[in-house]
Amino acid sequence: MRFSLSQPALVAEARQQSKSHSLIIEILIFILVFLVAGMVFEGGMMAIGLLVPLFFGDTFQEMLARSANGELQLDMATIQEMTSKLLSDPLVTAIMLFSTAGLIAGVLLYCRAIEGRRLATVGLRRTHAVREYLVGLAVGAIMLSLAVGICLLSGQMEFKGLAGGSPLILAVLLVGFLVQGASEELLCRGYFCVSLARRQRLWVAILVSSLAFAALHLFNDGIAPLAFFNLALFGAFECVYLFKRGNIWGPAAIHSAWNFMEGNFYGTSVSGGEEMESILRVVNGDGAWWVNGGAFGLEGGLAVTAVLAAGLVVLLLMRTAEPAELLPQPPVSPQPPVPPQPQVPPQPQVLPQPPVSPQPQPSPPPQPPVPPQPPDYQAPNAETRQQS
Repeated sequence: MRFSLSQPALVAEARQQSKSHSLIIEILIFILVFLVAGMVFEGGMMAIGLLVPLFFGDTFQEMLARSANGELQLDMATIQEMTSKLLSDPLVTAIMLFSTAGLIAGVLLYCRAIEGRRLATVGLRRTHAVREYLVGLAVGAIMLSLAVGICLLSGQMEFKGLAGGSPLILAVLLVGFLVQGASEELLCRGYFCVSLARRQRLWVAILVSSLAFAALHLFNDGIAPLAFFNLALFGAFECVYLFKRGNIWGPAAIHSAWNFMEGNFYGTSVSGGEEMESILRVVNGDGAWWVNGGAFGLEGGLAVTAVLAAGLVVLLLMRTAEPAELLPQPPVSPQPPVPPQPQVPPQPQVLPQPPVSPQPQPSPPPQPPVPPQPPDYQAPNAETRQQS
């Protein structure tokens, strides 16, 4: 067994359909796409969606009541308190998750309208889409559960029992995480990593896109060097999974299942986010933060490092489902039909004749002997004949 990572078909197709750029230009384009798609498309949807809970929710009503009583002081501590309460509202969380659909729309619009790439080159392939997505959901849930299991067995986490989350809220949040996971995977893997791989080596594309993915979480609460490393490692795992399977369905499902299991099944923090409605309640113990991740969540600890590293090794030992050499060849242009040749009537078969034996030639008749002439005899010549 050996590690292998051959070029997938979607990278070869993207290279054929769109122009590649240098590494610096690709990074600058990625930043621009993220700003436009994230701030304009996603931000616009979020701003519209937050109007309802912002003005009619309990947090806003509390702010109005405290302001009327003269108890509201707009200092930094109060702003952080109100922001925390607002973000812990399940309705606000759901709106924020669903608003990432704007990011999906912006990325697909850029790839399709500006670069001219087919959706298959970002991993949106129809072949076995449902199967790949279901497998990805299982992989993400198992990997996150393995990290939780390591922390529980080592005493770095404690199980507190059922949390009693609302089934309706959990169902809405699950769908929201399905959208949110797909948005980040399309941005960082389906678009950016594939775009880099058009010209760069695969390991360069994986490294740069994984660092970009980790950089998107730099402003999350509790970020630390180990958390940044694990986020980049998660990005590398997702890139290799994309290249091995040839579609974005699996990575998107892994990402969504990971986040939902972490926040809404086990009830821990998701990459520095607020605690949410959950099925179980698992809390950090008194152990070292560098194992369970501390306030940032499991991604900030070595338990996740071990799970992701093992998963990456398994992926590299797998074969590529659709390497570039298996791309369908372009159809050969049909040759003009050959006009029919006139039919030649069959020639009668000539039977071989038996060999003819040679006929004997008749011998010439014998000549009479010439009588002997006397010695002094001379034959008369022409002059002698005239004189006589």
